[in-house]
Amino acid sequence: MNLFFVIGILNWIFSNPGSTLKSATKQLDIPKNTVCVSIDGLVSLGLVERKQSTEKRREVHLKVTTRGKDVSQRLIKNTSSYKAMAKALENLSKKRNIKFSSKLL
Repeated sequence: MNLFFVIGILNWIFSNPGSTLKSATKQLDIPKNTVCVSIDGLVSLGLVERKQSTEKRREVHLKVTTRGKDVSQRLIKNTSSYKAMAKALENLSKKRNIKFSSKLL
């Protein structure tokens, strides 16, 4: 998984609380599968939470957790740092990338 996408998705959800998976996919112009896998990772790291819509059973709303807000704000503050880090991490294997992300956060 491309860490740059994951960071972008986290920051987008932070800026658009309560948005849906469908709207994230459409607005970010990223394939649905990529968004789903990224959100699964963010949820497992405790950075994003899903909440099923009370009105539409198939709709899931996304919200950044308190921890996710802290991470997102730090990343936004250090934009050049996370761009450089994301580029460097692109060369790592998926397994190493996930391990590193978990330790970083």
